[in-house]
Amino acid sequence: MDLAPAPEGFKWTYNRMTEPFEKQFNGVPQCFAAGGFKLLPANTATFLSEHTCVREDPFDLSRNLYAIVLDVDPGFGKPFRKNDVGPELLDRSGGDYVVRPSEPGIKTKSRLTQVGAGRGRPSSVTA
Repeated sequence: MDLAPAPEGFKWTYNRMTEPFEKQFNGVPQCFAAGGFKLLPANTATFLSEHTCVREDPFDLSRNLYAIVLDVDPGFGKPFRKNDVGPELLDRSGGDYVVRPSEPGIKTKSRLTQVGAGRGRPSSVTA
């Protein structure tokens, strides 16, 4: 796809996912259509391109895959193949903190718990 050159201070971005993708920057959600192009301010585009990793290779960072890429990326305009991303690593079916589940219908929440009170040890936050 031929896009007009980005004006100064803006960058073209591309969603490589085969489904819509959303990410927030400074409290403003940026919604991308599947395989969609979007012209964004340079700071927003750079943030999104650096914080949308969908597959990480801890041994070779050049092999990481990002959902949102800039126009200078070799993946710009090329959607992911079916098996590029792989399975999601988080199990979202439970909807609760697995180690210490809450009572049915009551969400878990953080609370401050004293650890070794009176011995000069810091407090820790637990779920």
